[in-house]
Amino acid sequence: MILIDAIYVDNGGGTKILLDYLIAELEKTDKHIYYLLDERIKNNVQAIKPTNVLKFQKSVFLTRSFLKKLSTS
Repeated sequence: MILIDAIYVDNGGGTKILLDYLIAELEKTDKHIYYLLDERIKNNVQAIKPTNVLKFQKSVFLTRSFLKKLSTS
């Protein structure tokens, strides 16, 4: 399993371009990948398998809760 935490990547700029490229390449593999994405870019990302995307508000608490839950499963 791979976890991509891009919760602080917003709508534009070089970081978003790199994220799009990374997602496109990872989605070509058969690996199980979770993406933590900012809600504001939910309609502006490459095609991702719906089961792999988790969208959050920018919140350390929510991210930490998810990671704790993931580590215990």
